[in-house]
Amino acid sequence: MPKIWTTNAQVSCPHGGGGRSVPLPGPRQATIDGGEILVDGDQGVFDSPPCVNTPPCAGYDCHSMGLNATTLRSRNVMLVTDFVQTYTGFPVTKIESHVVDDKTLPGTPPATGAVIPPEMREDDVPTVLVAPPTFPFSISGFSSTSQPAAAPFAFSLSSAYPLRWMLWQVGPPAVKLDVTAGIPSQITVAPVGASPDGTWSSPSAAVSVTITGTYLATLAPGNHFFVLTAINRRGLFASSEAQVTVSP
Repeated sequence: MPKIWTTNAQVSCPHGGGGRSVPLPGPRQATIDGGEILVDGDQGVFDSPPCVNTPPCAGYDCHSMGLNATTLRSRNVMLVTDFVQTYTGFPVTKIESHVVDDKTLPGTPPATGAVIPPEMREDDVPTVLVAPPTFPFSISGFSSTSQPAAAPFAFSLSSAYPLRWMLWQVGPPAVKLDVTAGIPSQITVAPVGASPDGTWSSPSAAVSVTITGTYLATLAPGNHFFVLTAINRRGLFASSEAQVTVSP
């Protein structure tokens, strides 16, 4: 079963940013090995070291997936497997060194737990692949030739116990958009085995993402990422990003 998330955990974003979790309000004097136990509603910042991406993963909000029954001051205790995103949409990685697991399930007494169903174990980790991983785009070239007309990407997902997936656009100067359902006439997302809101039910799924040249021409020069994150029922995740390099 997953470990309880505390302020001693190593927290990171995909770009090397180090997270520092902050109990709100705090201190609450509930600790494991000297680290305060985190609960739903706590926050964190990436400042040890800062995230170097543009825009940076400045911080994160702790949101419980509600997969445990343990509470502290009427708020769900956070687990390292609870899926959490940075403020720019990237998944947050947490590593704990203590040995305290939470063996509860929703509706079970915290002291006794219950029989753990297979989908709540931690032996299934999703996978995500994308092709192509990069796509160059010239704004001046498009203005003169109208080519390329579109940038197509194909994502493949797999998990024994799928839950949902999401697609975020991240890029300069401070663009961060949830484009799971696409943008009409600009970004087309065509899921196979999933609904447009990212609900994911089959062990394998294919998601095609087509971005029009007209839309890419409106973006600022720099690297823009279309990040697809797949999440299983335990909250474990995998992500892959399609990078569009926009030049003047």
